[in-house]
Amino acid sequence: MQSLHKLCEYALYHKTPANTRQCARAGALSRLSLFIGLISVALSLSLGVFLGLLAGFLRGFTEIFIMRLMDVMLALPSLLLAIAVVAILGPGLINAMYAIAI
Repeated sequence: MQSLHKLCEYALYHKTPANTRQCARAGALSRLSLFIGLISVALSLSLGVFLGLLAGFLRGFTEIFIMRLMDVMLALPSLLLAIAVVAILGPGLINAMYAIAI
């Protein structure tokens, strides 16, 4: 990160086209990474809150079913689960966000 900061600082003072393009690409990609991370966290948070509220209000079979579903999801390795989700849904940015959120 420090070298990127120095590169952008150099690009601002010396205005070379190559450094300016590289600095702009790094800014655009970091914005995209932040967007993907925030959307994934928002999806997983909303799904978790919804399932938790559903299990709390509808006791009995619903609570046990959601608990067993979470046990199965936590038993699988995260990377394997994400690969399986992407394989089922197909490639794409939105599907990758779903895979990260799960």
